[in-house]
Amino acid sequence: MQTTALPVFPSAPKTQAERLAAALSTLNEAQRAAVEHGVGAAIGHAERDKGDERPLLVIAGAGSGKTSTLAHRVAHLIAGGVDPQRLLLLTFSRRAAQEMERRAGQVLAKVLGLKSEAPPVLP
Repeated sequence: MQTTALPVFPSAPKTQAERLAAALSTLNEAQRAAVEHGVGAAIGHAERDKGDERPLLVIAGAGSGKTSTLAHRVAHLIAGGVDPQRLLLLTFSRRAAQEMERRAGQVLAKVLGLKSEAPPVLP
């Protein structure tokens, strides 16, 4: 009798830190730098960010991942303990605002390990 080996799948991230690391691994180097810029200072870990509280300006062309970068930054901040009510994201149209809210909610749901089909409603 011959047995067949079952495929080995990597285990799903179990902790919030693992889920955040998995989400951030989808970004390129520049996007990840933008997501992590000043986050340590924002969540009370200034020593990790060497006190870098300078503003960050992201200028990028269409389709370069700006919305994804912002969505991941929101998830990173909230996962670090920042009050979602203290975050402000601005867009130039209602349609863009809805898309940003949807994508930020999806990333946040993934990082927080929420099982709901619908992403969390952001304030």
